[in-house]
Amino acid sequence: MREGDEYTQTILRWPPVTDAVSRIKFNLTTDCLFWRTMFNSRADWVPTMNDAKKFGAHQEFVYEPPGTDPATCAKAFAIYVGTKQKIFPLPSLPLVPPIQTNDLYTCPIGSFNIYTTYDAIDCSAKTATLNFWMYNSMSRKS
Repeated sequence: MREGDEYTQTILRWPPVTDAVSRIKFNLTTDCLFWRTMFNSRADWVPTMNDAKKFGAHQEFVYEPPGTDPATCAKAFAIYVGTKQKIFPLPSLPLVPPIQTNDLYTCPIGSFNIYTTYDAIDCSAKTATLNFWMYNSMSRKS
């Protein structure tokens, strides 16, 4: 999904993702020379549709973040279904969209990986331009 879509914007604000990005940035600051050697963005490195190991990218695995359990998903889905209009609205009544909580966006994610490469890096100036890809297998196990 693109960076600007509503789902992506919600996920970018989700604490398990913001915490993972903070850990990635900290890792870069503590081992910049390794990053410069190993994780440069390359034209032949492209994201794929599976969560297989991405060689040439830094991997940050997040295991079962809070709120990705079945009970949280059931509650979020019940809110959505309970607020969804079941009949065609009367012309005099406004159409009200169902309530889609942030939990409904995040609860099915489960465990995930964030892979990171850099476009530009300057270890002495402590600056870098990073690319992030988030993967989740959407399996029963994740």
